[in-house]
Amino acid sequence: MYLKNKKQKKANWPPNVRSTNDPLPIRSHDVNRIIRQAHANIDKVLSQDMYTTNESLVYDSVVRTMAKQHATTYDVDGKIIVPSSISHTLCMGRYFVHYRRNIHDNKRQTAFINSCIFALTYPQKSKMLLHTITNECTSSIFRMINRTVKNHKQSASTPDCRIPGVSFHNDRSATRKNSRHTLSKRHIFFALNVIKTLQVYYTKVDNREATERLRCFYLQSKIAIMLVLIMDQKRTHTTSTVITALLEMSKHFEKNNVQQEPDSFIYLLFSNSSKHMYVGETINVDIRMRAHLNMSRKTLPTLSAYKIWRTLGIGAMSVMPIPVPSSIRKAKETEIIRFFAPTMNVKCIMKSHNAQIHKHKSLEFSKLCRPVPITEREHKFRKIPTEKGSKNIYVKKHMMPATAGLKHKLSPTLYKTGFGHRACQTFSSIRELFLHRHSVGTSHVVEVEVISGSSEITKIQQDTLASEVRVYDIIAVSPHQEYPFKVYTLSSLMRYINAGRIASFIYSGCKIRHSYTHLSDVEKVLLIGKCRTVAQNMLWHATPRQIHHLYQTAGKSIRLPTVRENALRQISYIFQKKYKISIHSGVVLRLPSYYGLDKGKVKTYVTTIIDGYHLPQHIKEYLRRTISVVLTAQPSISSILSNNIKFGQTWTMEQHDFSSSEGYKCNCQELSDKFMIPLDDDGHIRINGIDLPTESPLHALLSGNIRNKARPDLLHFSYSWNEQIKNVHYQIRNITSKTGCRSGQPYGPSRRVLKMSSHIKNDIFTQVYNKDSELSTILQQHEAYIPYLHEIVTLRKQLSPYLVMSELGKGKGCIHIACKQYFSAAEKSTFWDNTDHFQHQPNMTTESVMKLWDDTYVEKGWSRIAPLHTSQVKVPYLYLQPKRKDFLKFRPLASYYCHKLKAVYKVAGQALMVILKTIQVPHMNLFETYSTKPKVNEIFREIDEFSREYNCTPHIETYSGDVQQLFTQLDFDTVKKSLEWAISTVKSTKAARGRNFVTVNRADKNLSRIGPKYSGMALSQLSFTDILDICLFDTQNAYFEKNNQILKQVFGIAQGSPPSPSISVSVLMYSESRFLTSIRDDQRFTRFRNIKILGIRYIDDLRIVIVCIAIPDEIAKSKELIELFIKSLPETLLLEPEENFDNTFRFLEGFQFYNNPTIKAAFVAKNYNLNESQPEYTLTAGFPFQTYLGSYSDNPKKEMENNIHTRLCSVNAYSVTPDALDLAIASCMPDFKFSNYPLRSVKNIMKRFTPKLDQELQEMWVKTIIPKYNNWRYDHIQMF
Repeated sequence: MYLKNKKQKKANWPPNVRSTNDPLPIRSHDVNRIIRQAHANIDKVLSQDMYTTNESLVYDSVVRTMAKQHATTYDVDGKIIVPSSISHTLCMGRYFVHYRRNIHDNKRQTAFINSCIFALTYPQKSKMLLHTITNECTSSIFRMINRTVKNHKQSASTPDCRIPGVSFHNDRSATRKNSRHTLSKRHIFFALNVIKTLQVYYTKVDNREATERLRCFYLQSKIAIMLVLIMDQKRTHTTSTVITALLEMSKHFEKNNVQQEPDSFIYLLFSNSSKHMYVGETINVDIRMRAHLNMSRKTLPTLSAYKIWRTLGIGAMSVMPIPVPSSIRKAKETEIIRFFAPTMNVKCIMKSHNAQIHKHKSLEFSKLCRPVPITEREHKFRKIPTEKGSKNIYVKKHMMPATAGLKHKLSPTLYKTGFGHRACQTFSSIRELFLHRHSVGTSHVVEVEVISGSSEITKIQQDTLASEVRVYDIIAVSPHQEYPFKVYTLSSLMRYINAGRIASFIYSGCKIRHSYTHLSDVEKVLLIGKCRTVAQNMLWHATPRQIHHLYQTAGKSIRLPTVRENALRQISYIFQKKYKISIHSGVVLRLPSYYGLDKGKVKTYVTTIIDGYHLPQHIKEYLRRTISVVLTAQPSISSILSNNIKFGQTWTMEQHDFSSSEGYKCNCQELSDKFMIPLDDDGHIRINGIDLPTESPLHALLSGNIRNKARPDLLHFSYSWNEQIKNVHYQIRNITSKTGCRSGQPYGPSRRVLKMSSHIKNDIFTQVYNKDSELSTILQQHEAYIPYLHEIVTLRKQLSPYLVMSELGKGKGCIHIACKQYFSAAEKSTFWDNTDHFQHQPNMTTESVMKLWDDTYVEKGWSRIAPLHTSQVKVPYLYLQPKRKDFLKFRPLASYYCHKLKAVYKVAGQALMVILKTIQVPHMNLFETYSTKPKVNEIFREIDEFSREYNCTPHIETYSGDVQQLFTQLDFDTVKKSLEWAISTVKSTKAARGRNFVTVNRADKNLSRIGPKYSGMALSQLSFTDILDICLFDTQNAYFEKNNQILKQVFGIAQGSPPSPSISVSVLMYSESRFLTSIRDDQRFTRFRNIKILGIRYIDDLRIVIVCIAIPDEIAKSKELIELFIKSLPETLLLEPEENFDNTFRFLEGFQFYNNPTIKAAFVAKNYNLNESQPEYTLTAGFPFQTYLGSYSDNPKKEMENNIHTRLCSVNAYSVTPDALDLAIASCMPDFKFSNYPLRSVKNIMKRFTPKLDQELQEMWVKTIIPKYNNWRYDHIQMF
């Protein structure tokens, strides 16, 4: 129970003379306290109901009597014979030792051996017997400890002599004394091996008894903890140190009255026979241990921890849980792992011994990584072993100060002083010392004694106190020096205290800079948000790091949007005024994503670059804090090959003239012969990529998912790296020149910085190259292939001069290739010759269109709404996209990306949507897709109420349809009427009473509202008149550039304009409101209230549900209502019916079942066919996901898990009942299989997704759905 080093001698028992090199042990009462505390934590887990048995006390007594009288048999060599049911090699671990017959065993010891053999022979009857065996072992060890301590005190020279160590007495001494109640070493080890063997038995032979396996696991842990703490074995020295440190940390929490939380633990997995251990954290020890034991049985080669576990044996590990506060649980786990470096942990471990030595030599790292020694340790040096003995170094204790919770001493750092002639006072923090009323404004010298303990002054606390208090004439004394030295700043004083370099200091005066020192950070930002005059006085002396910290605190902690926006604006203004740069400025490094690229190492490299500049320390700290490493995704196959947008943008009539020299040439026959692409009846190429024949060289590339990302060449990484590092230097010089530093700061790194940066850079490049080779090996093993970037570029050069390639509309990931002559004819007929929708403007030019927009912007005063777009301004252009259902039809699209008024249009569209959400009229519109589930539940509640009211089963008539060409078929008069109706309707609502304005929050649309503008950033205020003018202006002045001329859309609205979705929704809501109001006045439908019309619509997808009494007249009325609704739509709109099978139809990503109330609504994958019992998988709606091991990513596993999680979110958003949930998962599994997602990953994400499900669905999910797929597998996919 002490820190044991390799060259320290073992403590002999009983000791005659103890060497100074021997480790200093702890007191005897601490031995008992530590062990009992560890046992109490395990007993809390064993006290759960699942570990209690129904056996009576009489039954338990009978079993114990039978066990003591059980006949134990021995072989010829005197070894005990293990029962045949247990003697299988799978059950007995590598350290199992067969007990030998011993003539010195007394009756109690013989009965104990008989009980152990009885437990092995009858495992099912010995559940409570194992508790008895464990209690006998622990009580025997306690007796031996107390007897040893008593004998040692009698022979010690001084009565206060401490125990140098506790060890088992040898068997002869125990036999000679013939202790009646004490077991010997061989008995306890045999009992421990028996319990381990039973654990393995329940794991491999009778794996249905999971509870008994855990019971054995916890019981063996109670014995193993005592053996590790007491036995003097070199292989468990580190383990005993970790156990003691953890328990001392727990004692510290109890001493400081830290509230113990029942669901927050740090646990240690260890082996009493080896050096291996593992440190982890959890909120439920029982569930985590169950998972560990399952993974130790079903391990993978890549999991090193479980590989070590299996090497030692399944029953080799034990556990010790420690309760800790949840707020610091993860931080404490990381600190313990970093210091002790457990052999089975992977994260937070420094793998290089040289790096570990450098860590302790560096003062910065010595402040972060503090040791966890035993209390009252006398040694001032700590030895760090390395591979080479000559490199062993000693680190002074004061060079590695402790952190909170992991401490040299249990008490925190204290500051003891006296003010003048007053009595001495003790302060627990330096902040309390300087803010004390007797310290502020003092004119005499104050002497402060620093009682070394834990270091609690963080960097933010240092900056905060230094900005609030000014201290004069600080002189300090080091504990290792006799002469004092001057400390120039308060920040330096706190850094020295953290490093343990100051024993006492004096100062001559203290002054508070402002009157807000008593406030916490949250209270400060709240005050800044409410009072505008506070910020400058409070933050003027603050460092950039502290101001940035307060800015982040304001964004996270303040809930009121007005107060939050005001606080953020005030803090950013002070930062801008003081340091001449924006608070959002920082060092950004953008690199293309490469497999295995470590962002942490890249960030460390940028930190070394900052260290090479000669800048003030506070500027360096701010730059380090604002480093951001962004990995940009590699280009997809679609982004490289698709050229339909560029074709539409550059199309001209001269090129359409095929006979001219500049016209589009048809080379389809040559391409067909070269790439084996079939031709259509006209001799042109016009085919989807998934329909290419398998013998075609393009089949492997174009028949797959073109949204997959291409694999880059490593040569591009070096080029991108050099370019971005140059950009980093430019950003640093640009930022520092604005802060008042000398313009163009020189880059003059020291040798140490150059050597470190070079080493980090080599590590980054080596890791990228090694990971690329590893990826090639993985792809080869799985027979997968990711196309290289240069291969796709070469193919584009071959095809793009003659073919147009584009992704199909609503055919995700499917590509369509067509001859340019065919595509040109479609462009001409859709746009140039379509005079019904587009009108030629011979008198308009690009400059005149720009001038029209500028004049209108100035005349209407739209500058108060949003700024003009000034970067690469162009007139919008038109292009085509083929449809998935029929690629002979096209969807006309417009690009407003470079439109000068796009920001104004976007704000107006958002404001119109706020109005539509506010108006309170009957309609069927759905504003968000994830609102489908509440809407469906509301419809079924209406059906149930109708059924109860009329006491009958109602008849349900449904209709599903899609509004064809919604955007392009809207006439101007209808649009104007609908907008005027929306504005007049919203004025009558309570929210808009006297408020003819809409406030749009451009940063967060959920904070937009009806009413005047409130104080804050990124806000725009529009009057109702502004909204109407902007939307009508966009509709009447939709100009496009085509064939180097200007076209004006005279019918419909542009599909691509920012306000077009809001305008189309307002038109349909206007029609629905008029229809539902007219039905209310028709007595045929409302006289007896025996018919209800319900419905749901999202943009152009419409579903109508009519509920009536099941009699012929009412059924006829329901059908008539549907016909009337169709006729009520604007004349220019066409409602096309969609599939509807017996009141079952698709809506968005799910199906609604009005013929099956047990399902109601469920998510159904679009490639899943409900009408077939065993449907064949077809790409009806395109590829569901990017292919695993088919798409390049820096972290393919994480990307795959994100896709699975997103799909499960959709399942939860559309599935209403448990049966619906079952159907949804069944429809998703083919998509997962087709995308090569490993089934094990799918199951793991499903298990982790359980808390996010609705409460009523969780039970079905856990008990039925997840177990259903435990034995369901597809064999051709493996995980890497």
